[in-house]
Amino acid sequence: MMAEPARRINVGIASSDDVAEERAAVLRVLERWNAGHSSATLNAISWESASVPSLGDHPQNILNKLIIPRCQLLVAICWSRLGTPTPTAPSDTVDEINEFIRLKGAGRAMLYFCTRSVPHERIYPIGLARLRDCKAEMRSRGLYWEYQSVEEFERLLYEHLDGKVTEFLAGHFPPPGRRGKTDSLNAPLLRLWHHWLRINSILSLMLHTHREAWSEVRAEFKRALALRSKLRRAGWFTLAHYRRARPAPRGSGRRGGR
Repeated sequence: MMAEPARRINVGIASSDDVAEERAAVLRVLERWNAGHSSATLNAISWESASVPSLGDHPQNILNKLIIPRCQLLVAICWSRLGTPTPTAPSDTVDEINEFIRLKGAGRAMLYFCTRSVPHERIYPIGLARLRDCKAEMRSRGLYWEYQSVEEFERLLYEHLDGKVTEFLAGHFPPPGRRGKTDSLNAPLLRLWHHWLRINSILSLMLHTHREAWSEVRAEFKRALALRSKLRRAGWFTLAHYRRARPAPRGSGRRGGR
């Protein structure tokens, strides 16, 4: 009797270019897991392996369409910078995370932040502020993990990935595209809160940044104000929209009359 072929599970890798060692560590973890298991085969999906020249849309939107639908799990890694801003997110990495969660669900994503010291030549105040905003937003959306060394990351990822694969094979994750009612109600408020965090952090930077960096701060602040204007035009600042998006408290519904 022929053995049943192992199930193929695609693992997406989302990160900026400052964690090249961690991206290589993800590949080692997948290879080591495959060598010790026969229930599934883990395959890495990243922009390096999935992208092809294409025009007609923003580059990140093109990459999202090529990568996200093919992935069952996602590993996202951040350290000293988030990456390049996109039309809908503060960086390409965050854009990939948001799109994956929208299509596949938050439970399938694993997010890691490196806490080791940033070399002086890599310190960029605007980028660090955006990174702090990202951590604050992700903290309100679930759990992420912090690590210091590449070795620690590799050890943690193997343990976490092994658990996620077990859950996936057991069918514990909701089918892609099926999200809870609360998630869909809170999504606009989460996006709004993120943009307010970004604007406030830029205002703080304007008060504590040396004069020679003000041009960069002003450019980032104008971008944040443009996002706020877009939210206002969409009606997210109106009380009626807030009431529609806000989940009703338990026990607040009217009782039918006799």
